[in-house]
Amino acid sequence: MFEEKRTKTQVRIGRVDYVISSTADEAYVKNVAEYVDNKLNELTRSDRRLSNVMAAILTAVNTADELFRSREDGETLRGQLLQYADEAGALKALTQKLQAENKRLTDENNALKGQNARLEGELKQYRRNGRR
Repeated sequence: MFEEKRTKTQVRIGRVDYVISSTADEAYVKNVAEYVDNKLNELTRSDRRLSNVMAAILTAVNTADELFRSREDGETLRGQLLQYADEAGALKALTQKLQAENKRLTDENNALKGQNARLEGELKQYRRNGRR
């Protein structure tokens, strides 16, 4: 089987250097590491009594919470998107129905205009013949 190429990226998290082996692009790995480092630093600045292990665990818990909330938001958005797609489908069907009705009414109007013109012609003819 074909195996994806792994790259090693050096990062710093919590004042400790790490080498991360990943199939992801180096810039992505650095962004993830920077995000974790920033979250860890926020936590340790807010409570200096935390040990490195406690800070790392709380950072992991907070990040997992963000992940779960993002997943919930994603599911909510998917549901809304499906609802909007259903509404768009219903509106498209209604638009097609209204366009067909508009065409029918336009055709009927054109027929009535033709009939009106014919009747006006007959009326003129009648008036001409009646005045003699």
